[in-house]
Amino acid sequence: MKKKRITFLALLILTFSLFLVPILSGCNNKVRVLKVYNAQDYIQDGKDESVLKDFEDYYYEKTGEKIRIQYDTFDTLERGYTIINNRKADYDVMCPSDYIIEKMKKNNLLNELNLDKIPNIQNIPPYLLDRKFDPDNKYSVPYMWGTVGIMYNTEKVSEEDLNGWGLLWNNKYKNKILMKDSIRDSVFIATIYTYREELETLAKTATAEQYRARVDELVNNISAESMAKVEKELRDQYNILYAYEVDSGKDSMINGEAYINLAWSGDAVWAIEEAQAENKKNKVYLDYYIPEEGSNIWFDNWVIPKYAKNVDIAHEFINFMCDPEIALRNMDETGYTTAVLSADIIDYMIDEEAEANDFTYLFEGADGKTNDALRKSLEEAGIDLTSLQIHEISMPSADKAERLVEMTDFGEKQDIVVKMWTRVKALPLGIEVIIFSICLVIAIVGMIAYSIYKKVENKKLVAGKMEEIGENSNSTNNFSILSNCQSKIKDYYTKLHLKMKSKNKEKTESNNEASDIQTDNNQMNSTDINVENCNLANEKNIVVSENNNLDNLENKQENPQA
Repeated sequence: MKKKRITFLALLILTFSLFLVPILSGCNNKVRVLKVYNAQDYIQDGKDESVLKDFEDYYYEKTGEKIRIQYDTFDTLERGYTIINNRKADYDVMCPSDYIIEKMKKNNLLNELNLDKIPNIQNIPPYLLDRKFDPDNKYSVPYMWGTVGIMYNTEKVSEEDLNGWGLLWNNKYKNKILMKDSIRDSVFIATIYTYREELETLAKTATAEQYRARVDELVNNISAESMAKVEKELRDQYNILYAYEVDSGKDSMINGEAYINLAWSGDAVWAIEEAQAENKKNKVYLDYYIPEEGSNIWFDNWVIPKYAKNVDIAHEFINFMCDPEIALRNMDETGYTTAVLSADIIDYMIDEEAEANDFTYLFEGADGKTNDALRKSLEEAGIDLTSLQIHEISMPSADKAERLVEMTDFGEKQDIVVKMWTRVKALPLGIEVIIFSICLVIAIVGMIAYSIYKKVENKKLVAGKMEEIGENSNSTNNFSILSNCQSKIKDYYTKLHLKMKSKNKEKTESNNEASDIQTDNNQMNSTDINVENCNLANEKNIVVSENNNLDNLENKQENPQA
């Protein structure tokens, strides 16, 4: 019996444990959340296809752990940086640009990467690695890259005007030019334009390396002298601009509202395709070019911020983004050029109307670094890097690449550039406010002066009319006659009233007397009140007319606009 009890108790405990273990394990098996921080519309994340959803599935298949991605976006890089820096936001992965990465490094806001956990970095050519903002890629891995150039309407802008950055200052296209509302990009381009004569001369004598070094020096020089020159050019440009913009410029170009736009290469790709869409009734034909003077080359790289809580998953995510298939999907979605290279990606960029150029420079990295394995795989796939028809909107040719430089973070001196930029944009606005204020004051003074003038004129009119009335003897007599008649009428009605009151008291004494009262009443109603003596009817009309005239004059004086 005792054994049975023990056995029953053991079974009970075992059964309870079977229910309890899953509950307890479930409490400790929470789904981890990977927080990704990126620019808007900068990854494939649609209803039908999403690389974010695919990564969740990929990670589960690889590790058996379920995760969920929280995908947030920032409107500007500076805004994104501020949130990381001030709020200590615990994002696991972020995609900032080169100069922001440099700034985050300086302020200890990045985790150093373990590149052994990102083997797909081998799919990125050496040219895009080991840049000066992040030597040896200790903190970042390239995602997208591109250039800054000019997007233009081929039907509105003549070929002869495509002569460099000067197109953005060409008065011929006044109110049809768009400039980036971006300190970094606008100041960069304005600096090159400011020193255009020097660079034009240098291009004829210097080597490519010497020329690029000088451009690099100029665009990263924020001395008072240099900024003063740049500010002057930006102020002059302001007078012919259609607008400053960040993202709306694409639509303005597509709709034909503007003809010229300082543009990022990826935005230009999207706008060109959208402008010629089959479903668009009024097609607009756009193109893009990089001026010969040189331009900015930019990089958007994946990083792991300092306050990340899921560093291991973050490494897996970055590696996933470097997979050629995933990279191509993101490129197709955004229009921007992926940093990953493969035969399929090159085939995607081929443009049969583009001039064939040599792209072997992609495998010439810093300090002679190469990627023989990647290059060999491309050659085995039939890719001839020495002659590829790729438009410079997707990848710049070798001669254009020689004149591309990076803009660095200005650090503490950034305030100098910000103040200059503020003056450029605020000064015209200030002038407009001043002009408006002057016009408003003139209008108010004019209204006051007019009001005073009308009052004076009305007083003169009234005085003149009164003088006319005073000079008219008939009018004076009419007032006198009216007064006499009014006195006589009053006396008559008073006497009549007393008479009727007396007779009413005697009403009961005599019917004859009542008859007399009725007779008197009839006489009162039929009496003309001595019209013959005072001519009341005519005189009353005269006086009423004069009173109406006076009333009209008084109304005009009180209401000049009447």
